[in-house]
Amino acid sequence: MALSKIQSESVNLADDFAFSGTVTGAGVSGKVLQVVQTTTEAEKSTTSTAFAASGIYVNITPSSTSSKVLVTVTFTMGTTSTGPPEYKLYRGTTALSNARMSFQADNNWNTTTDRGTIEVLDSPNTTALTTYQIYFKRNGTGAARIGRSNDKSHATTSTYVTAMEIAG
Repeated sequence: MALSKIQSESVNLADDFAFSGTVTGAGVSGKVLQVVQTTTEAEKSTTSTAFAASGIYVNITPSSTSSKVLVTVTFTMGTTSTGPPEYKLYRGTTALSNARMSFQADNNWNTTTDRGTIEVLDSPNTTALTTYQIYFKRNGTGAARIGRSNDKSHATTSTYVTAMEIAG
């Protein structure tokens, strides 16, 4: 019996087969599926000693429950507090425990403008709209700031919140 080699250009699967659903096992794991970003020039301040919502967030709707979301927040930190303020990333109302940072001040921390970055790879396990927001609080007395130094001697700076869906 003779063997024939069929060329892929000559086969039209749509003629004989109906496809629905998602192709799996096609090597898509780890690929970036979508990127969304929010940028604001708004200055935010809180005197709360408990984590408070900043109003700076990004929304993303994952396409699969197996997707991961890489979230990066880049912002200016400032304080009038007697203790270092803290910043944390939340998914909805859930704190992401591995996405936290404290302001590391120098001797004149009330007049410096320091940039900070929080980055986390999250597994939200949902295909619903998901919100990632930065929360912050003061320690001691005074206020914690996002987007500007305490004494306002520096211009307001941009805050970026970026979410990237990664195929699982």
